[in-house]
Amino acid sequence: MDIFSTLVIIMQIVLLFVGIYFFYRKPFDIGTIMVFLFIIFYAVPAWDFYFDGDYFLKDILQYNVSYEDKSEGLYLIFITTLIMVFFYLGYLSIAIVLQKRSSGKIVYRINRQSFNSLFAIYGLIWMIIFLYSLNKYGQSILLFFSPSRKDGVFESSYISTFYLLIPLTLFTFKVLKDYVEFGKLKLSTCVYILPIISIYMTSGQRREIINLFIFLVILLTHLGLEKVKKKKIINETKYKRKRLLYLGLTTVILVPILWWARVIFTQLQRNDAYILMPWERRGFVELLFGSSSGGFKTLLLGLEHKQVYGLEWGYSIYFLFTSFIPRELMEDKPIIMNKLWQRDFNLMGNPSTFYINEMFINFGVISIIFSAIFGMILSYLYNKLYFSKSIVQNVMSFFIFSNVILLFKNGFTQFSINMFISLIFIGVSCKIILKKQKEQVE
Repeated sequence: MDIFSTLVIIMQIVLLFVGIYFFYRKPFDIGTIMVFLFIIFYAVPAWDFYFDGDYFLKDILQYNVSYEDKSEGLYLIFITTLIMVFFYLGYLSIAIVLQKRSSGKIVYRINRQSFNSLFAIYGLIWMIIFLYSLNKYGQSILLFFSPSRKDGVFESSYISTFYLLIPLTLFTFKVLKDYVEFGKLKLSTCVYILPIISIYMTSGQRREIINLFIFLVILLTHLGLEKVKKKKIINETKYKRKRLLYLGLTTVILVPILWWARVIFTQLQRNDAYILMPWERRGFVELLFGSSSGGFKTLLLGLEHKQVYGLEWGYSIYFLFTSFIPRELMEDKPIIMNKLWQRDFNLMGNPSTFYINEMFINFGVISIIFSAIFGMILSYLYNKLYFSKSIVQNVMSFFIFSNVILLFKNGFTQFSINMFISLIFIGVSCKIILKKQKEQVE
C-alpha cells in the first residue's frame, strides 16, 4: 500500500468518525446517513476492486469493467471521496445553523368537508390506476400483490409514482387527523399499514418497499416522542438513536429477503416448471455489495460510456428540466443516464447510477463544488422542515429522509424529481385539509 492510498483511507476514516459524532448528536440526519452509506457500500467495495480482492464481483450485469492502471483507480477513489467530503461540508455548514427546533407548535384543525372530499377523489384516482394495471397484468390478483417483477405493467414512471404516493398520502391524512384531534395515533389507523405494504409489494422494487419502511419508522418514532418525554425513561436523542439503529439493522436484513422473494414470485408468475432457490444464485453479501449495486464499478461503466459515446457536460441537468415534457411533444427528449448505459452497451438491466457517479460523470472535477452546493440546498430544505413548528412540515421532512437510499443509489436527478412531485402533492393536499388555528408557545 503506497502513501497516497493510505492518506485516502485516513481521509475516509476521518469522514466516518465525523459522521459518527454528528449521528450521536442528531440521529435522523440525512447528510450523516449519506456518509455512512458511502463508506460501507461505496468505499469498501471500491478498495476491494482496487486491491484485487475476492469479496465482491468485478463485473456489472455480466459486463466487465476496468481502468487503465492502478493510478487511475486510486485517483477515482480519491475524487469520489472528495465529492462526498464536500457534500457533507456543505450540508453541515447549513445544518449547524438550522438544527435547533423552534419552540412551541402550530395547532391545526381538520376541515372535515375537504378531508372527506379529497380522500374520496384520491381513492377514486388510485382505484382507476389499480384496475387498469391489474387488467394489463393479466394474472391472478394474488400474484399481482406479490413482490414479483411486473415489467410493462406501469407504462410511465409517473403512473407508478402516483400509484404508490396516493395510498401513502391517504395514510398520512389519517395520521395527521389523529394527531390534530387526539394528539396520538389511533390503533384503527395503524390497520391501514398492512394494505399499504401490500400495495408497495406490487411495485416489485426493493427500494420502494424499504423507503416505505423507513418512512413508517421515522413517522411512528417521532409521534411516540411525547410518551418518551412524559415517562423520562430515556432522553429524546437516545430514543431516536436506538430506533434508527434498529431501522438500519432491519433494512440490511430486508435487502436480501425482498430480492429472494421477488425471484421466487417472478418464477411463479412465469409458471416456471422448476423453481430455483434464489439464495443459490446470489448470497447475502453479493446482494448488498455486488452486481449492479456496486457504486465504483458503475462509475467505471459510466466513464467508459462517456469516452465511447460522448456525453454533454451537465447532461443530467438537461434531463431534469425536460423530464416533465411528454415525449410526444419532444421527440429528442433525453433519457436518464443509466438507461443510456443499458441501451448502448446492451446490458441485461439498467444499473444504479449513484449520487457520487452522477456528479463526477456530469461535471468532472468541478463536481466537488457542485456537490457542496447540493449538500447546502438539501440541508436547508430538510432541516428547515424537520425543525419546524408545523407537524405538516415535519412529515414532509420524513418523506425526504425516507428517500435517502434513492439519493445515494439512484443519484440526484431521480431524487430531485421524486421529491419535487411528492412534496408538492403532499404539501398542497395538507394545505387543503388542514387549517392553521393558532401557535402554541411552550
